[in-house]
Amino acid sequence: MSRPSPAFVRKLHPGDTEILDAFLSADPVQYIYPLGWLRREGISASPSLSFEFHGAFRHGELLGASLLAGRVLLFLACKDGQIGRALCTYAAAHFLAFRVLVGPDDAVTEAWNGLSEMGLKARLQRPQRILAVDAVQLKRHLCPELRLAEPDDVEVLTHASLEMHAHETLETPLAEEIPIFRRTVEYQIENRRLFVWTDGFPPSLRFKASISAMCELGAQVEGVFVPGAHRGKGFALRGLS
Repeated sequence: MSRPSPAFVRKLHPGDTEILDAFLSADPVQYIYPLGWLRREGISASPSLSFEFHGAFRHGELLGASLLAGRVLLFLACKDGQIGRALCTYAAAHFLAFRVLVGPDDAVTEAWNGLSEMGLKARLQRPQRILAVDAVQLKRHLCPELRLAEPDDVEVLTHASLEMHAHETLETPLAEEIPIFRRTVEYQIENRRLFVWTDGFPPSLRFKASISAMCELGAQVEGVFVPGAHRGKGFALRGLS
């Protein structure tokens, strides 16, 4: 049995928007993050936001795509390991820096195999579970304590983001990275994407979560965090309801 010809990978441009949207829309659960990004920000970077989409083609057919966001995250939107490898190798070969690689298991595993052959090694690898709820299953439960984050919450939420990052990556953020976390929190607040539950004065955080992607087909909730002292008390269950 002959092996398929290698995929051709290139940067995607405005003329590719329709085919990329159709490809990502075919699996909105797995690909809601790049799909929401595409529909919100478009396919090309702006002066205030650095990102780019890449596509893997064979005989003119789009077989996979990747989103490189902020020179930090490389999201692989494909399930075929060889396509994931081709997309990741393209980014590395073009000196496109990224620190986090996310995607379906087969694609990420094969992508790291390709990077290993280039002398690169993952510092930390962890499985990530996606939980999906559709509109029929979703039942609305009121949580009056949950509210949109406000500018006055920036300090406590920046601290929570740093703590969550250290827990997830087993790496303490560098001092020069702290302003990046702060700007991310400020951006989420400005765009009404960050929700909090605080109590007392000065405010003490009980729960936080953010909407990282949203479009007509769904939304992705991430950054779910409860401070250690308040875990196991139902704050996350109520906050996510």
